[in-house]
Amino acid sequence: MTGGGQGSDIFVCSTAGLQRFLVTDRSNPRTSAQSTEDVMSDPVDSEVVKNLCSMEDSTGRMTFTRSLSEGPRPITPGTPQAIIWARGPAGDAALSSRHDRRQEVSLDLTNIAGGVSTVKQEANWILWCHIVFMTLSWGFLLPLAVIIANRTRNVPGGHPGAWFEWHKEMARAGWLLSTLGVVFAVYYCEVYSDHFQWDHTKYGIYVALAGFFQPVSAIFRPHPPKGGWPNGKPPLLRIIFEVYHKAIGWSAIALGMFNIFKGAKLVKDLDFEDITSNVPMAIAVITMFLFVSYAAWTFIDKANPISRAIANANPHGSKEGGAENDENVGDTAHALDISHN
Repeated sequence: MTGGGQGSDIFVCSTAGLQRFLVTDRSNPRTSAQSTEDVMSDPVDSEVVKNLCSMEDSTGRMTFTRSLSEGPRPITPGTPQAIIWARGPAGDAALSSRHDRRQEVSLDLTNIAGGVSTVKQEANWILWCHIVFMTLSWGFLLPLAVIIANRTRNVPGGHPGAWFEWHKEMARAGWLLSTLGVVFAVYYCEVYSDHFQWDHTKYGIYVALAGFFQPVSAIFRPHPPKGGWPNGKPPLLRIIFEVYHKAIGWSAIALGMFNIFKGAKLVKDLDFEDITSNVPMAIAVITMFLFVSYAAWTFIDKANPISRAIANANPHGSKEGGAENDENVGDTAHALDISHN
């Protein structure tokens, strides 16, 4: 709303009445913008409502007049003008919060009957970094790491630990992109939006924290001695780790994928360009289809070509056996390993 750096001519209706500001940055106009004038009711003809600001319950009404040529942003008759409207949360009439609904439209003020056309917002590089990193992390890399661990650890003739190397590298890459995605999300909300304003943000907090702390829990899990657990029974701490790790991991994967669609819907509702929502949705839909198809294939044929390639299975090896225990391949910490034996 900065008018491309030239400033925007803004009329505000709040508890302070109707005011007019020249805004040159994204901030509360009451604290940082230049107030160009106080707008008041028409002093000449009280029957003519020139300027009005009324706040009743959750409904607000604002009217104002201005000449075509005055002010920092002149209006050109016959040419569509960029007009941005915005409203704050219900019940907030004091400009104490950022607006939760806003839209830019294009309108020729000399031809109101011609209607308005919506102007789509262009996502900046900060938002794009968040979208791309989170979509690749929770829509591809981390689900792939989980599927590899769950569906390829017992491939007939598989090389011990081969599946785990794939799982570990995918999880590490996903963890890194997720962490970067959070950094860009926080920065974007700080500069352009508001923290904790949307459901997408609230779900994302759980997903990000769950993903971040999964490798921490893996570091502290009890490891079995060489030759396995005594009497084949793991200790209580190992059981607690198993329950925690699987529950948090699976819920984070499911909610992370769901939140990609929530985020895509959010940018669509906020009138960003279609590509901003289409890219993450397309990636999520395609990867979900591929992952479900592959998982179904592994139930039909455990020794399918993809699984055997991941497990580095001997093409002439036995159809029995396979690597079952990641503890014997020297793992120390990994993200979202939710399928331990």
